[in-house]
Amino acid sequence: WLDADIELEFEGREPGSVVQIPVSRIWILAIIEQSSSACLGYSLAFGKNYAASDVLAAVRNSMLPWTPLTSDSDIAYGVGDGFPSMHPDLSYMCFDELHMDNALSQLSQMTLASLERNYRAVPVYGPVASPRFRPQVEGCFAILQKAAAGAWKSPGRIPFPVLRHAVDALLGAFNNSRAPGSTATRMETLRAMVAGGRTMNRRVPLKERTSLSQYDLVDRAAVGKDGSTRVLRWKNARYHGSGLLKV
Repeated sequence: WLDADIELEFEGREPGSVVQIPVSRIWILAIIEQSSSACLGYSLAFGKNYAASDVLAAVRNSMLPWTPLTSDSDIAYGVGDGFPSMHPDLSYMCFDELHMDNALSQLSQMTLASLERNYRAVPVYGPVASPRFRPQVEGCFAILQKAAAGAWKSPGRIPFPVLRHAVDALLGAFNNSRAPGSTATRMETLRAMVAGGRTMNRRVPLKERTSLSQYDLVDRAAVGKDGSTRVLRWKNARYHGSGLLKV
């Protein structure tokens, strides 16, 4: 996380209105691939802690095809900056293991169920602040803290789209920097590893990709009929109603 003393500006419900929310802590939940140290995706959260939905948003963003963000600012991406999922050969790629700490949001049943069903990943839990065992994660955040110390720890107002754009551009540039012990960038290292067939690559099935972009967790069941009534039987319960007519 990054401690800050700012007010974030969000677009209000009424056209042209702005809602200002005081923020003292910014959480950047980044997914770091171990071999290349590339950042696959991330999510932002604000407050004393983050929720299970923020964890799942980071995982989901690491798989969905990435496109550059825009905002009312001078922030720009360099040539080659971005995230692995911008490349078709690296989008919708599943994890084998996902290393996390023991925060309650990461131990929740919602997180575990989504990791198993949507991403076929095995969670591996470990302590925080352990750069010896998690050098890629701790190293990434060391770069973020150094880059953001001057900008985010001073009082001021920042539109949320600008903050999100800044984080996105910073991590995109991180992926376009050299991987440790290599002359190739983190992005190039990951692409070469996947193309070389050194690992068993698994992807989210085509039929599940649409729901992945919209929901954290999806269960499927067939709509049947009980006489002339359309019914849905799901987890030992029977559902019926006018909403099933649209299924």
